[in-house]
Amino acid sequence: MDEKLYQQIEAWHKADEHQQIIQRVLSIPREEWDYRLTCLLARAYVNTQEPENWDTALSLLLSVEEEGKTDPEWYFRTGGVLCRLLRKEEAQARFQEGFALLPPDSEARPDWERRCTQVLAFCQQELDRKAAWERYGDSLDPEKALDFYLNGLLHGGLQDEDRVEGNAILLPRQGIRILPQVEQISQRGAVVNLWLEAPQWGKRLFECSVGMGSSPTQALGLSASSFIFSFLEGVMRMEDRVEPRELETLFDGKAHRWELYPSNIVGLGSAPQPEGQVWWELLGEDIQRRLGNQRVCYVKIYGAKVDGQVTGECRVDDIKSEELSAKVAQAVELWPAGQFASQKQFFFIRQQEETILPYPYEGAEGERRLRSALGEAVRMFMACRTEEDYDQYSQRLGERIGDETLADECLTFLPELCAANAFPQLQAAETVEICREGRPPETVYKNQLADYYPLWTLLLQLFQEEELGADPDAIYREYVGYSSTCNVVRQMEQQGSRLEDCRLASLLCQMGSGFQLR
Repeated sequence: MDEKLYQQIEAWHKADEHQQIIQRVLSIPREEWDYRLTCLLARAYVNTQEPENWDTALSLLLSVEEEGKTDPEWYFRTGGVLCRLLRKEEAQARFQEGFALLPPDSEARPDWERRCTQVLAFCQQELDRKAAWERYGDSLDPEKALDFYLNGLLHGGLQDEDRVEGNAILLPRQGIRILPQVEQISQRGAVVNLWLEAPQWGKRLFECSVGMGSSPTQALGLSASSFIFSFLEGVMRMEDRVEPRELETLFDGKAHRWELYPSNIVGLGSAPQPEGQVWWELLGEDIQRRLGNQRVCYVKIYGAKVDGQVTGECRVDDIKSEELSAKVAQAVELWPAGQFASQKQFFFIRQQEETILPYPYEGAEGERRLRSALGEAVRMFMACRTEEDYDQYSQRLGERIGDETLADECLTFLPELCAANAFPQLQAAETVEICREGRPPETVYKNQLADYYPLWTLLLQLFQEEELGADPDAIYREYVGYSSTCNVVRQMEQQGSRLEDCRLASLLCQMGSGFQLR
């Protein structure tokens, strides 16, 4: 083989121009191909990543098998192609033969061991995916659908190394754990809930991914694709620090610096082609006002227009903002008429480490302590009998749990959270007014408060697990009855007003002198 040709082939190989190699070699008469050129052509066919080329690559390697018997690389290349063709046992045998020809102290051995291990893992992953597809069979059983979603769709399809662990899938490089749950599966649709956990975030992320198709298999596939190419794509951009946009906000007088990572805008139907970051331009300032001291904040934007009917939704940390949803709907209203159009995008906003302030309930251990303190708060609330008991509640609870701020929050926020659930027709304000001794009232978004929505999540858990020593319904009713919202509802009923027509003002929260915004 001509050395000049070899150098050109290697240059194309390094530039990932594998089709150039194929075209150049195929232009040479077959009888002029030697062993080296044949192996390089086989390598180029493999590197096109097109499965239809892999049989051709194997045929080329087998055509020079006699010459390759003493060449370890021939065995490694042949084993690699066999892995891609999912012939794992044959590939392992070839690898073993190749390593038998390499001296134990060969400098090339570690690299070949790494490469062979990777391609065998790829082969096993694809075998697992193939088996999942074969055993699913369009079943409407949620457990079988989950197995297919995990092993047939997510596993091997996440653009990074992954492994399945029980009913979860782990991305080891980022430390991310994905837990899907098939909420609904029908002949033409699938609703899949996905929770994502990583210790560096300080919270769970959540996405509900819907897929519609002509079969359960197709519906689940579209749900997985929507999740991977929108939500997960944005998460991976955040984890890999890809082209962040820097932001700065103030919370309780302290500066916080952030990095913004937008996902792709996924459009369907006749949705207009997005130009730049249209949704951030529309909502960015409003979103920044909802940032407090979170490690990570994530925002979902969804707009759709179906036969003239408009849907607009914006969720901040999976809490719907009526104010921002209305802005999304107004923008969608301007889209051209058509049968169906939709757009979806996510923003992932990560606080820079140097501006994060300490939070006492961070991580799994912190959540356990918050849950324990909440249980104590509920039990003490249910023990109150007189006005004096309620007046002394925050001070006594603060002494018991060692956290004055949380004590004030439990007395002020828990009744309103229960009332918001009891009267969903009411549109509650997205802010609260915090009154601290010696300071003017401060308007704060509920999303900014680290404890506000986690208190509701943990209270629901305690209700479901019946750990409070009393009937959950009785506790719930007691909290609702104590709330300011309940007083408003009574007044509206007396006036004959409809709850749907009422928008509540910001709750005025009178906090103790030791209260801290966090």
